[in-house]
Amino acid sequence: MDHVVFDLGSFDCTTPRGNNYLLVVLDLFSRFIILRAIPDKTAVTVAKELVSIFSLFGYPRFVGHDNGREFNSVLLETILKHAGVENRASLLFTPQGNACCETAVKSAKIVIMKMLQGRKEDWDLYVNGTALCLNIHRTRLHGIKPFTVMFHCEPNDCKDYSDLKPVFPEKDISVEAFKKKLDMINRIIVPAIHDQILQTQKKDSTYIKKRHKILENPYPIGATVMIKNIENKKNKTDPNYEGPFYVHGYTRNGSYILVDRTNTFLACDVPTQQIKLISEDNVDKEANKAAYEVEAILKHRGSTPNYEYLTRWKGYLTDYDTWEPADMFDSIEPIKLYWARLGANDLTTTSKPPPKSVNTRRIPTRQDKSKNRRARMQSSGP
Repeated sequence: MDHVVFDLGSFDCTTPRGNNYLLVVLDLFSRFIILRAIPDKTAVTVAKELVSIFSLFGYPRFVGHDNGREFNSVLLETILKHAGVENRASLLFTPQGNACCETAVKSAKIVIMKMLQGRKEDWDLYVNGTALCLNIHRTRLHGIKPFTVMFHCEPNDCKDYSDLKPVFPEKDISVEAFKKKLDMINRIIVPAIHDQILQTQKKDSTYIKKRHKILENPYPIGATVMIKNIENKKNKTDPNYEGPFYVHGYTRNGSYILVDRTNTFLACDVPTQQIKLISEDNVDKEANKAAYEVEAILKHRGSTPNYEYLTRWKGYLTDYDTWEPADMFDSIEPIKLYWARLGANDLTTTSKPPPKSVNTRRIPTRQDKSKNRRARMQSSGP
């Protein structure tokens, strides 16, 4: 329980007991899993449940999560600060930073869904049994049951113990003998498990680096990069990457601190898997001083696709408005905003609905025949 991570899962239904979410707490060393069904994911509910778990198993040294609002709250931050716990959150849009807990959530949901038998509203009734099943299953990380690593003993089998005769020790267990056993666990067993974990992680790291072509060395300071367009990609026609940006430095966990052409820092750090290298040459900071920020696009000229845009620059008077082609903009957001305001999207994307099909061979019914007969009689009247 030195390093604990947690996350939430959902079954998209409310149980008769009023539960909507599954709180998963995972000990990274032993892989021991604690599951709790909670009614909502407010900061108060999550903090109360975590305090209950930590009060039972002890407060950890480090906690990790996916930076969700329920975990990144002032209440939980204050509790962890008073307990002396270091709060580590993964980067935005980077589930790999909390991959162990994401896998634990997936495993717990799979086990629960296999036992539902079509009654999904009762998922919270299987939470405790699922936690036991996962904790007595040998984990691949160190080849030992998480229950055994956590409590230093084997779990009891589900069998009848009524006929089992008690076995009394030859002599009373002394406090000194118990202390020696704990000392042996801390000196021999725990380091052996730690070494096995390192060997498994080394093999997995080598395989992942080879398969996903992960870089051994980081991009150099000053390199020009593009980053994945995650937040602003609303449809398929939006670009996959945005930039350029420049590497300013690195964080402790290996992510990148980037700046734009105006030497303004990005609001959040960016992991390696969201970066595409453009050039490793150092940036000419003097050349970047010639970059200007767009205030608005006023109008356009030319014909598609070779448009030019009358651009007003932020901090400059109207006398400095210039005509610029689209490739002079680092971001297409000002252009998209201009066409949206102009209403060009409505003109170019609006299409007439397809005409309704008419069945010319439709056979008239009795009602149609009588209606037509009355109409003919009225038209041929005196």
